[in-house]
Amino acid sequence: MLSAQRQKMFPHLRKMLPGVLLGLGLSWANIGGVWQTLEDVSYRVLFQVRGSRSWDDRVVVIEIDDDSLKQLGAFPWSRSRYQQLIEQLTPANPSVIAFDILLSESSRDDAGLARAMDEYQRVVMPLAWNPDQRPIFPSPVLQKSLIGMGHIMTRSSSDGIARSLKPREQGVDAFGIAIAQAHMVVTQDSVKLPLGNRPLWLNWQGPTSKVTRYSFSSVLARDVPASAFTDKIVLVGMTTTGSDTLQMPFDRNLPSSGVYFHVTVLNNILQNTFLQVPDPVWILGLLPLGALLSWGLSRWQWGVQCAVVLGALGLWMGTAAVLMHLNVWIPVVAPCLLLGGAGGIAVVNDRLRMQALLQVRSEFLAVMSHELRTPLNGILGMTDLLLARTGLESQDRDYIQTIDRSGEMLLGLINDVLDFAKIDAGKLSLETVPFDLLDEVKLTIALLEAKAHAKAIGLQYSIQKTIESEFQSGSSSALLGDGLRLRQVLLNLLGNAVKFTDRGQVRLDITGSIQANLQSTKLQQTQPNPIYSITFRVVDSGIGMSKLQIDRLFQPFVQADSSIQRRYGGTGLGLVISQQLVSQMGGQLQVTSELGVGSVFKFTLDFPVVPQVGNKSSELNALGSMDPVTRSPLKILLAEDNLINQKVILLQLTQLGYYADVVTDGEAVLTQIKLQPYDLILMDVQMPKLDGLAVTQHIRSSHEAYQNIHIMAMTANTSESAVKACLEAGMNDVLGKPLRLGDLDVKLQAILPKILAIPLNSLVRPNRLVSPEESTSTGEIVVPRIEPPAPPLPTQNWEEAWKTLMQVTLNNRPLAIELLQLAVHENQARSLKLQAAHTQKDYETLRAIAHQIRGSHGNLGLSVLTALAAELESCASSADYSADRQAAEINRIVAAMTIAIQELETFVTEKFPGAKIE
Repeated sequence: MLSAQRQKMFPHLRKMLPGVLLGLGLSWANIGGVWQTLEDVSYRVLFQVRGSRSWDDRVVVIEIDDDSLKQLGAFPWSRSRYQQLIEQLTPANPSVIAFDILLSESSRDDAGLARAMDEYQRVVMPLAWNPDQRPIFPSPVLQKSLIGMGHIMTRSSSDGIARSLKPREQGVDAFGIAIAQAHMVVTQDSVKLPLGNRPLWLNWQGPTSKVTRYSFSSVLARDVPASAFTDKIVLVGMTTTGSDTLQMPFDRNLPSSGVYFHVTVLNNILQNTFLQVPDPVWILGLLPLGALLSWGLSRWQWGVQCAVVLGALGLWMGTAAVLMHLNVWIPVVAPCLLLGGAGGIAVVNDRLRMQALLQVRSEFLAVMSHELRTPLNGILGMTDLLLARTGLESQDRDYIQTIDRSGEMLLGLINDVLDFAKIDAGKLSLETVPFDLLDEVKLTIALLEAKAHAKAIGLQYSIQKTIESEFQSGSSSALLGDGLRLRQVLLNLLGNAVKFTDRGQVRLDITGSIQANLQSTKLQQTQPNPIYSITFRVVDSGIGMSKLQIDRLFQPFVQADSSIQRRYGGTGLGLVISQQLVSQMGGQLQVTSELGVGSVFKFTLDFPVVPQVGNKSSELNALGSMDPVTRSPLKILLAEDNLINQKVILLQLTQLGYYADVVTDGEAVLTQIKLQPYDLILMDVQMPKLDGLAVTQHIRSSHEAYQNIHIMAMTANTSESAVKACLEAGMNDVLGKPLRLGDLDVKLQAILPKILAIPLNSLVRPNRLVSPEESTSTGEIVVPRIEPPAPPLPTQNWEEAWKTLMQVTLNNRPLAIELLQLAVHENQARSLKLQAAHTQKDYETLRAIAHQIRGSHGNLGLSVLTALAAELESCASSADYSADRQAAEINRIVAAMTIAIQELETFVTEKFPGAKIE
């Protein structure tokens, strides 16, 4: 139980790990002061956002400013100046007079100043320490007359702003605290003095211009009334230009005087407004916060993640501004970096996860398309052969054509889904090859003529004369681009127009010209291939669309109106694919429409013009009626394990005038090419024992004579990666399933001259199979050995299976449940067949059932049942076992599969008690 709980918790802990590591890194960086510069910036910004406050009117500053120096002489002054100030202020009865001036050197005027201080009895002076940490006291004569002394050791941060001070330095209170203590003794004010064990964080009031202040010279000249100093704390200090370099949040541009630092300290003491700063232990809060962020953000899609992170950042900074107004300063940088970093990690993980899901979906669609195309290959192949016959009854031909059209619709649906998946995953690539524009247009029209004729509507095309004359069949010019994808777009647009038009006509208009900036001779010399800009317009007189319907037109799996899907069918993917293809080719698909009148789809593409090579009209000609040709001398080997596909392809080859030998697995291919020479192998990619890729690799790495065999892959998976794998294995070409008669004819006609040009004496084959060691010297074929089956697999992890299935279905829970229900329902029938075949020792049926289970359950995440099916398929078709051992292995596997099938049914009925299995 404990192990199961740990296993269940592990995915959650794994999601928390990135945030924990990020929080740990930020914590260490914060301890090392890495973020201090950014925190300094946030400190200034928060004060600016908060705004200024009123200075305490109990504090008055007497400035030794530029005017004072101008009128009273250069600094330093005689002590008699300060004696005169004290004697003049004494009748006004200020609470404290504090000098922010170091009077450490003895002077003959000390005695007079000391007498004035003794008479007043409320003077405070500062002390400091030199670089050698030796104290700098006022002169001994003056010390005896002081009521208090305080240190003036300020420490500015990297940007010059003093943010904090120590309440005590070497046992001496700060200057501002000493002044406040003297003020309390004199006035009996209840002022709360700060504790001396923690740094004091300054709460700057505002611009220094708002402080009550008077010039030293003005006070001595009695220009300021005495009442201005009654019961006030009078702070005397230097404010002359260049006397200090103190910075503050509100006076950043011009250095301020240190006297205002002490004024700020006094304000904070008198108003009890020092900033409250969290204990440094707060940094440990980043670890659980990072874990929570990492785990929480991973549960949402990237759009929600971004919204949450941006919202949290705004909330945190807003909270910091509000708290600054309440005299609390919270750290800003590290939490914001944690929020942004965790959000970034979540978005990256989400992108990676989506890429993985797209990969899984791509593989799922590839497998499903293969399973769907296999029966379609038989259906469409047979209809091709039947329709090629003469003498069919009209009703029979109509039935066959209905089957053929239905198959074509299903094939089109499969192709649309695969194309959409490729586009969605960014894996659809365009070719850049010369193509014949007129051939592509004529072929598109030819494919749709029957549908238009059946609806009694017109289907026409018009091409601008200059284009027609430039690119007519047999001309020396061609367009450079992807003609196949252009045809796909036109086929989609014209097919939709025919489908949604019940009267009138559908028309394709093609116009264009050479781009204006390339028409000059000079530019043509530097640009040898001129660019032709061609506009395609598909016009119909169909049902049309409203503006609301047009707005929904290019959404996948959505049609303009739900009633349209019920009446006309379709998936809504065609226009989405067309829009993406046009965009990828450098154009933009535009639509105008009027409800009940018709629609116009328009796009413009630019194509370089290149010299025409060869004749590209064979594919169009293949659509016409075929007269069987004379028997071809081409020696063909067909490698196909599906009996229906064998029959269809053989009939198609016969119809085209070819003969082929047939084998059903990869090992048989290697055996057969040893017995007689072959010019062409039509190689199914997915076969038992050895697949088509492995067989091709064996052929290409063996005897030199085998290098001349033309190998053509037959596969339902025509994705870019699958085609690349075939070519890398040594195949010459790829033919997509289901095979159509016209496509097969075009391929064979294209390779026939190349194959027949090979000298006959190079087609001599070796006459025996050899070991791998011998093959390096003789170049002969190696037949791989089939290993015995693996031991039974462990019990299915149902939670992991459910997780995998949810990924495959892109978190579509109803679809996932439906797939499991379908699997259980199919397995009920398969289980009966499995037991019957087992009892009768019908190993071929066992292999077929196992193949079905393996193909369908692997995509559902049912790893154990899939593995058992693979074992059974291998064991039932293996020739390496004795009869007794084979029977024993099959007994074991069938028993395990029966249990696994029952466990699947139990899991579905218990996890989804309301689910119906019919």
